[in-house]
Parts: sequence; structure tokens; C-alpha cells
Amino acid sequence: MAGEGGRQMKMAMSAILNEYESLHLDDNIAVIGCGKEVKFLHYYSNNYYSIKKCLDNIKYEGPSPLEAGIILSYSCIRFGGGHSAIIDNLHIRARVVVISDGNPTDLDMSGPTDALKTTKDTEACIFFTLKHQWKSKSTFL
Repeated sequence: MAGEGGRQMKMAMSAILNEYESLHLDDNIAVIGCGKEVKFLHYYSNNYYSIKKCLDNIKYEGPSPLEAGIILSYSCIRFGGGHSAIIDNLHIRARVVVISDGNPTDLDMSGPTDALKTTKDTEACIFFTLKHQWKSKSTFL
């Protein structure tokens, strides 16, 4: 997702963080990278400045193992990272925002030679994960 796609991802996430700051929201946000490695790039924090700096330093390399990223996101929310809040009558659930180049690879991070074979299977696995694991505790965007 290098180049224009990466620039747009950073702009979108910065806009979300700026909105949080302007509304004085105190949400904890984590950044998970799904590239050469699937890992936390920034652990849960409400320090939006630090999160923006993390976004500025993202390096784009490797495949896009979205299924692994979604599983890690789900684990974070299920095991303590995602909290719901009630403000007046509004129920705000934990959210996951996925920004992708649209070319997912499977869990074993197969290279481009397997892309035609694995894209449909990977998409099916991602939708299966979403359908069966993500219940009403969170919102997936």
C-alpha cells in the first residue's frame, strides 16, 4: 500500500484522531500492522500525538495477511482491549477500522505467485471469522 494508498491511509487515520481530539474523546487506540509481520505497531493508548507519530513511521513491506490482523484485532477486543461506553442513551462499542490495499494474502503469507489461488479463499476465511467471532460487542468498519 505504498505511495498514494499509504498517503491516503495516513490521512484517513489522522482525520479520525483529529476528530477524537476535537471532541475530547478519551478512547484507547491500538495500531496493528499487517505486512511483513502482523504485530502491534502501537499498543493501546489515548495519546493521539504518539499514535500519529507511529502512523508517520509505518513502512510498507511484504504481503497483506488481513486474516491474521483481524484475528489479532478480535483477540484484543475480546481479551480486554475493547471497551464499550454508554453516553446518555448512546451505546458506543469497540471499533475496528481496517484500511487495506485490497489484496489479502492467507495466514501463511504466501507470495504473489499464490495470489490468484488464495485471494478468494482468504476472503472467505476473513468473512467467516467476522461472522462467527465478532458478535455484538464491537463494530467492524
